[in-house]
Amino acid sequence: MNDESLVSIVIPTYNAADHLDRCLRSIETQTYDRVETIVVDAYSDDDTADIAKEHDATVVRSDAELSEARNVGIDRASGTFLLSVDADMELERDVVEQCIETYVAEDGVGGIVVPERSMGDSYWARVRDFERSFYKSTAVESARFFPMDAVRHVGGYDENVTFFEDSTLPQRIERETGLDTTYRVDDAAILHHEDGVRLPDWLGKKYRYGKTAHHYVRKYDDRAGEQVNPLSRYATFLAEHRFYRNPRLAIGVLGLKTLEYAAAGTGMLVANAVNDGQE
Repeated sequence: MNDESLVSIVIPTYNAADHLDRCLRSIETQTYDRVETIVVDAYSDDDTADIAKEHDATVVRSDAELSEARNVGIDRASGTFLLSVDADMELERDVVEQCIETYVAEDGVGGIVVPERSMGDSYWARVRDFERSFYKSTAVESARFFPMDAVRHVGGYDENVTFFEDSTLPQRIERETGLDTTYRVDDAAILHHEDGVRLPDWLGKKYRYGKTAHHYVRKYDDRAGEQVNPLSRYATFLAEHRFYRNPRLAIGVLGLKTLEYAAAGTGMLVANAVNDGQE
């Protein structure tokens, strides 16, 4: 592999002006600078597209849903590798470099997980960060960095799924190529800025995602059991002593996950009822 291989960073956006500048600045300051940035914008009515152009990102207009938008960006990409991120994320300076180094050092790499941290001063942002800290090397984590030839071989993300959509690409790669998508970098992270997220909006998103959960569970049962099963998720937290050392955040995690499962479960039931009515 050429040490100067191009990395294509694909970012789907919609009205992301509040976050995008920070995301793009973090890309510009990467220690590995052979990158191209592709912003797939769903016709935002704020300054999203202008901000992207100010940072010399390629802007592609598309009203596609999230998975399809990622694939639109992949179709425009020229890189040897793909890094898939969201507009409200910020990359620590050596994320790309560490992904490249991991790919070079290991064999059979189909994808690389980059740890995520939730950022923000609100209680729920701190709850989310505490929750994420328990997911290391579990099925809940999904790779974000991939060799592009493997991505194109499997056709990118599954466009029929929004529930755990970011997990469809690594599972497709593992199934169809035999490559391993569970490699991980440990000394760099993606910072996910979630301070502005309101709980009702968050649960509404889980409800919408739940409407495609049956598609995901049926097609991606390799990981769905560990990802979707509430008992498995709760066991992940309760098995570690450190969970009990911060009762305020621990209660928040259990409460939030319970509400999320209720919202997603309601979405799943509604979708099943609609499908039954159409048969």
